[in-house]
Amino acid sequence: MHWVPPLITSAASANLFELAALSVIWLLWLVGCVVSTSIWPNLSFCYQFAPCRILSAMMAFAWLGWIVIVVLIVLAVLNAVQKARPARSPLVVEWAAANSFAPSEYSRSEYGGSSVHSNMREVV
Repeated sequence: MHWVPPLITSAASANLFELAALSVIWLLWLVGCVVSTSIWPNLSFCYQFAPCRILSAMMAFAWLGWIVIVVLIVLAVLNAVQKARPARSPLVVEWAAANSFAPSEYSRSEYGGSSVHSNMREVV
């Protein structure tokens, strides 16, 4: 990915870019829903006509789409908070297995040879 600037390739920048893009879409979608609701505030008087019912359904789905964008923003914020780490925390975290059945570092395989189990590492 040589054509992508390095600012966008980090995890924090990707989360920030996602939140910024979702915020712009949220604002534009909200403006569209508010304008359409102000133009056609009450369409209950013309439910006997098909175009009026279609217009009411379009407005309802516009507001439902705005709610979906709100949920996406909340999930993006939760994802960014979950991935956040203190500024001085290490990038590589070593941890041991939690159960007592974890193999020792050097153990014999069932065929008589020895096998080495490496430490588990998680790269954040």
